[in-house]
Amino acid sequence: MKVIEDTEDRYGGYPIIFEGAKNLEQIHEWLYQNYQGYKFVFLFDETKEEFEPIGKRIYVYFLDGIEKELNAYMGK
Repeated sequence: MKVIEDTEDRYGGYPIIFEGAKNLEQIHEWLYQNYQGYKFVFLFDETKEEFEPIGKRIYVYFLDGIEKELNAYMGK
């Protein structure tokens, strides 16, 4: 599994990108070993224009890193 950090996505966020992860448990273990105590969000964008098969690249964001986006989405 390859882990890519400190790379800006097209929306201006900085996710941790996992390539070739066998399962979510493998990602969980890596996050626990490297960022214990933080909360994370897996984003699955289901719009047709943004589709990318799960498994190729999985984007994981720090929860506080997308707080404004979540609040805007919820209308707050």
